Amino acid sequence: MAHRLLPIVVLLLFGAAAASPADAKLSPNNSIFFFKPGHAMSGVLANGIFTKKKTYSLNGAWTSIAASRDTLLLYNSNTRAYKTGTFRGGVFTPLASGKLNASYTTAVASCDSVLLYDQEAGGVLYGKLTGGKLHVVLTTFIDAGWNDITASCDTLLFENSDHSSRAWGTFTGGTFTQFGSECCSANTGLIDAATDDSWLDYHWASTCPGTVCGDWGLLKGGYAHDPGAGDSASDFSTFDHVAGTAGSLLFYNKPTGLAVGATLKNAVFTDVGLIAHLGTGWWFVVGGK
Repeated sequence: MAHRLLPIVVLLLFGAAAASPADAKLSPNNSIFFFKPGHAMSGVLANGIFTKKKTYSLNGAWTSIAASRDTLLLYNSNTRAYKTGTFRGGVFTPLASGKLNASYTTAVASCDSVLLYDQEAGGVLYGKLTGGKLHVVLTTFIDAGWNDITASCDTLLFENSDHSSRAWGTFTGGTFTQFGSECCSANTGLIDAATDDSWLDYHWASTCPGTVCGDWGLLKGGYAHDPGAGDSASDFSTFDHVAGTAGSLLFYNKPTGLAVGATLKNAVFTDVGLIAHLGTGWWFVVGGK
C-alpha cells in the first residue's frame, strides 16, 4: 500500500519553528528504561556503558513508552490510560496519571515534547513532556502509515512502513513544524533510533553481518542529514531493539539478552562493547534525551 507524504500545509499551521527546547538547559539525560509486563528496570547509559540504578514492580500493560530530557511517559492504547513521572539520573519517579480521549499506537519524545500517533487512522497528539507531566498542545490528523518515527532533542523524523518516503522538521514546545520530505528509498526493515543530535537506521531485516546493517547522520535543527562517507557499518549482530540516550545507543536482543553499547554524537558512531546481565524478554527499551 502506498503512503502519501505528510501534508506540509497542514503541519505548518501548527506554528512557526520554535527556538531551542526549554528543557535543553538541563544537562543531557542519559537515563534508560526497560519494561516487560509487571517489571521494569532503569539505569544510566553514558559513553556506551550501562549502570543499573533501580528495579520496579510496574502494573499496567503499557503499549508505548517515551522519554524526554526529564520525563517518562507510559501509555496503554487499549485503555487510553497513561502514567508520567520525572526521569533523571536513571531513576523514574511516578508523578501523574490520566486518560486520553483517543487511542495511539506510537509514542516518541524530543527534549521537551511528545508525539502520540495512530498508525492506522493518522490521529496524532502533540504535547509537552516536562516536569514529570504531560501537557497536551494539539490533537489532529495527519497521514496514516508512518511506522518508524524517532526524535532527537529538537527534531522529529517520520518514515513510512516500506520506507518509500520520509519527512522531518522541528519538534519543540509541543509543536511540530515540517521542514522537508523526500521519497523514494528502497530500504526496508529498519529500526530507527536517535541520540540528542543524531539518528541511526538499523537494518534488522538484512543478513548481518555482511551487508550494510546500519547508517547514521545528524538529526538537529529540524533537518535529517544524509549519512556521510563512512557513516555506515556492515558488522552489526542481530538485534530487535535499539534505544538512544542523549549520547549513547543500546542494541538489545530480546530472546537472548545480548546487548551492545555504542556512542553516537555529532553523527560519529563508536562501538563500545558488550553489556552484560540485562536479562531477556524486555518489551521496551527507551532512553531519555
